[in-house]
Amino acid sequence: MNSKNKKIYFRLDAGGIIGFGHYYRCYSIAIELEKIGVEPIFVIRKRPSLEKFQSKFKILWLPLIEDAKSEKVQGWINRSIDTEIEELIQLVLESKIVFIDHYGLDFAFHERLKKLNKFVVGFKDYDNFQADYSLEVDYRPKIVEFKKFKLQGLRYLPLNSKIQDYKAHKNNIKTIPKKIGVYLGGIKEEFVLKACDLFLKSKISFTRFKEDIFSYYQECELFIGAFGLSFFERGYLEVSQMNFVIAENQESFAELVISKELGVSLGNLINLGLDQLIENLNNNLVEKNRLKNIASNLVLKIDEHGASRIAARLSEELKRLGELIC
Repeated sequence: MNSKNKKIYFRLDAGGIIGFGHYYRCYSIAIELEKIGVEPIFVIRKRPSLEKFQSKFKILWLPLIEDAKSEKVQGWINRSIDTEIEELIQLVLESKIVFIDHYGLDFAFHERLKKLNKFVVGFKDYDNFQADYSLEVDYRPKIVEFKKFKLQGLRYLPLNSKIQDYKAHKNNIKTIPKKIGVYLGGIKEEFVLKACDLFLKSKISFTRFKEDIFSYYQECELFIGAFGLSFFERGYLEVSQMNFVIAENQESFAELVISKELGVSLGNLINLGLDQLIENLNNNLVEKNRLKNIASNLVLKIDEHGASRIAARLSEELKRLGELIC
């Protein structure tokens, strides 16, 4: 394989209201790529909220813009698709493969990259996102369609390999939980904590950030989070959980997992009032056995090898594309 084809670029954004879910699921794949001799390189937009952000992998920083002001993905990019493409071209990406994990960069961006002779890979994890990938990764738990350039189903869930060091535990939720974890990436966390305090009147474990998040999950009788990748991390550890929709892309996903009895929703956090949130907490905690059963159902669906499967397929594509240009 040509040495310049032993690299794969990940184009994503993070920080502020965007959160770090896009970074962490790509990071999981990057870890597995490194194990098989492929260099992962991240291409990320500079933002004020990322001033102190560091990664073990190389980052190529795109020019600074302000943090996104809302969950609307159209506001996550720098002015236009044309601007985004021009800035990417200036980086002179050596690899044929570019992995896109960005809801603001849709099919128009993908098409432009293809015209630049790039093999475009990316996640398709909600229905309203219009993509034109060369290779699509869709890890939602639905009917699998076997297609050559589509990796589909929970076997491609990109969990961090470090989660293998932690054991699932059985939670026995008490009538009033004494140890509740809350993590929502900074989005209305104080509001949720207030609702929990008013409703449960109990000692609540709460954090915005914890270096060892997996241990934190395991410490809690119950966890309140969002329908992102962390939902599956808690599922793998069999943690009883209730989750919010905190972004547009999570709406159809939440509907899917709820319909399959794999998740419990507290509603859309962006639009939720305090009284309604307290009512939702009450309605779901009344069914403690259901929360435990759902946690048991979800853990059976998940394994920890999805990121390594994706990395192996990317390595195959590098070899194939390398043969084409030799």
